[in-house]
Amino acid sequence: MSQDALARGICSQGTISLIEKRDQNVTEETVTQLCDRLELAPEKVMVRPIDAAGATITNALRAFMHEDVAGCQGLLAQLRDNELPDPSWRRRYYCLLGLEAYAVHHDLTQASLRFSQTLHDPQVREWDAYRVLAQLGVGYICYQRGALGEALFHLRAARKEIDQVYQQEKWGRELQLFVHLGLAEVYCAQGRWGDAHHAAADGLYLLKESQSLFLLERFILVRARAEAGAGKQQRAATDLHGALFIAQERQNTVMAERINATLADLTAAS
Repeated sequence: MSQDALARGICSQGTISLIEKRDQNVTEETVTQLCDRLELAPEKVMVRPIDAAGATITNALRAFMHEDVAGCQGLLAQLRDNELPDPSWRRRYYCLLGLEAYAVHHDLTQASLRFSQTLHDPQVREWDAYRVLAQLGVGYICYQRGALGEALFHLRAARKEIDQVYQQEKWGRELQLFVHLGLAEVYCAQGRWGDAHHAAADGLYLLKESQSLFLLERFILVRARAEAGAGKQQRAATDLHGALFIAQERQNTVMAERINATLADLTAAS
């Protein structure tokens, strides 16, 4: 059917052209009339606001899991609390706001608030990837604040949930990697160099098995810190140079700065 034939008596041919380019908003009545002419069910082509918001949240999580923090942030900027009357989607939105506050703004107070809203919403009790991420986020915040015992509690609680339910689910691998990385960081802070090296090695093995680069330079960095703590300076330096190369290749300037600072500390201590 031509655009002119489809539009006749309903709207202009130009409107049809803009709709096809997804550059035109039309009334529900117009959509219904066009669907009748095409013999389509209107509900199959109309997107409700909650559907659009849910898709945005899902895409924001996908961006975060692909280490595209800026992309995640841009998607979250399109949403508002009052657009999410469904408590499940609102809880997921709060989780992503917590991740943004932690990873982008380094605002531990705001991140803690958002993760708490995700974990303790009285209307929603089921666990999913967002709630596990919030549990992990609380663990990382405790680590940043020096509450290492609490950090281990939250990281292990998240690991238990992943092992029981989410290991084979979508994002299960990424959730496991966050656990391994968090444990390695906490063990380093406690001076448990062997445990830290083991946790980092577990993460690197999982990356190798899945042929993924997710958080790769961070795992090599924390392994290098564990090696340096155990007195294996040369091995640590080799790891740090490798991590720096990967960070630079991936244009991860923040990690490159952290690795360079660790290299400088290692050189000064030699």
